[in-house]
Order: sequence, then C-alpha cells, then structure tokens
Amino acid sequence: MASTSSVFLVALFIPATMADSAQCSAEFDPEMRNTDMSGTLIGMKWANTSDDCCSLCTQENGCEGFAYAGDTCFLKNAFEGTYEQLDVVTRLRKDRPQCSSDYDVEVEGMDMAGGLIATKLALTSDYCCSMCDAESACEGFVFAHHHCYLKKDFAGMYRNDDAVARLKHSVASCPSSLSVSMLDTDLSGILLAEKYASTSAGCCPLCEQMPECEGFAFASKTCFLKSQITGTYTTAGTVTRIKSKPEKPTVCSADYSEEKSACDVAGELLGKQWGLTMTSDDCCDLCDNTVRCEGFAFVDNTCYLKAKVEGTYEQNGVVCRIKKGRRLGDVMV
Repeated sequence: MASTSSVFLVALFIPATMADSAQCSAEFDPEMRNTDMSGTLIGMKWANTSDDCCSLCTQENGCEGFAYAGDTCFLKNAFEGTYEQLDVVTRLRKDRPQCSSDYDVEVEGMDMAGGLIATKLALTSDYCCSMCDAESACEGFVFAHHHCYLKKDFAGMYRNDDAVARLKHSVASCPSSLSVSMLDTDLSGILLAEKYASTSAGCCPLCEQMPECEGFAFASKTCFLKSQITGTYTTAGTVTRIKSKPEKPTVCSADYSEEKSACDVAGELLGKQWGLTMTSDDCCDLCDNTVRCEGFAFVDNTCYLKAKVEGTYEQNGVVCRIKKGRRLGDVMV
C-alpha cells in the first residue's frame, strides 16, 4: 500500500514540475545563472526550485522578473539591469515593458519642452515607450509621478528633479545640412541660446529649428547655438558642427585676374570672412558686394578683402586675385 502511495505522489509531482518548466520556457527569457537583477522588490516567496518562481511572478501584479537564491523568489519590477552574483539565478518575463533601440538613454532629473500629445498612467518609464510608439507624432516622453507625458515638436530639455526624459534617436539625428562632428573644437560667433542635450546629436534639431542658427558647440551636456560664425578654435572636450549653406555657382567673373598661388595682396584690409566650405571663388562674390573692394587674399578658409591695392607679394599657402582695369605701378592688371 505504501508503494502504491509513493507511485501516486510521484505521478502527481512530475506533471506539476513539467508544467512549471513549460511555463518558464513560454513566458520567461532563458535562465541566467550567477546573475542578480536590479529593480524594485515587490515580494519574497519560498520556492523549491527557480522554476516555481515563474508562476509566482506571473500571479504577482507588475512582476517583470525574479532572482532566486536560498529557496526564495525575489520578485521584482522596474527592471534596470543585471549584475554578477554567485549562486543566484535570474529570469525575466518576455512580455515585460521594454524600450526599443529607437530610443536614446534616459536622462534623469530633466524635463522636455515641446507640445503635449497625451498624459497616461504608467508603473515605470519603460511603459512610456510603447505608448509613445503608438502615437505617430510622438518624439519622446517625460515620466514623472507615475505618468507618461508624451511629447512632439521637441524644443530642448530643462531641469526637473522629479522627472525622467527620453528622446527618440530619429529626433536627435543630425541632417546632412550640418557638418560632421569636429572634436575638441569650439566655435566663434554670436551666442543665440544655451539648451540642454544628452549628446551632441541632440543639438542638431535645436539648431535646425532656429533659422538664424549657423552651428553649435556642445560641451557639458549643453548646446551653445550660434550665428554669424567667424571661425573655430581648439577647446578640449568640445564638439562643434556647422550648417552648410545652400550650394550656388561660385565662379569668379571675368572682372578678376587669374588666381595666383603663393600670393598676398598689399593694401587696406576692409574685412575678412571665414567659412567651413569657403573657397577662393566665394571671395569674388564677397568682394563684389563690398564697397571699395579691389581684390582679395584667401587662406585657411578665410577671404581677406582689400582696398587701395598697392601690389602683391610672395606668401606661401595664400592665393590672391585683383580686379582688372587697375594700374599697379607701371603695370595695368
């Protein structure tokens, strides 16, 4: 009789174990051994094996996964990541809220300026991602006090200690109208605004939204948006990008002499103009639109416009052009 009871108990025990294991495989990611999980502890329950934790987690509202150690299931939500821990087994639910790679990293203590699309309740900030994905105009969100504030028309970030902000990568991408990043480089010009961004790419939409913005310098998570750019200079830790101007024909007219290499111009300096993509042909247009300009020298992406031209002299790395119909000493240009 005892033998029959043992067989009966084994028959009951095996299907239950197999059911727990099947549920774990269907609803949870693979087991991670010697690994603990970071998150908010919402329950501690006894279990004979880690497989038993799966059903306990499923039954617990908001449970995103568990760590199993010492015959105890540590049920958690607000999953933040995993870390090495001997003799601990971790499993995460497959259907837990997750933010896709479409999103930039979270920025704690920051709020987002922009148009409000909707406000929705959420347990953690990860829930906001799927809510934002469901709104075609959503560019990012702010999570505060268990609410997702879905935003469009991103206009920068500002300090809010109670909030967490997250922006889509597509919003923080830089268009082809901005140059490649120039590392350890700062920008001279008139400062239009200072705005927060988690990366230099976050400055791109901010500059694009300002018609007068010609470029920006990024340092200490701040975008320094600038106009009337006059040049760049070396500053460690700073990243600079400059807007390219619309392409236009830049051929010097027949009013100018042929371009000469290793040639500088002696005369009165009227002004100088720098540009990232500036060529000597651009100087002709600048000279034509500057009163009294008679010629120019060009070096290091800069046009030096001259009046009262007295002549030219040799200078390596410089090119020059002078308007025709002028007499330099005994020579008619």
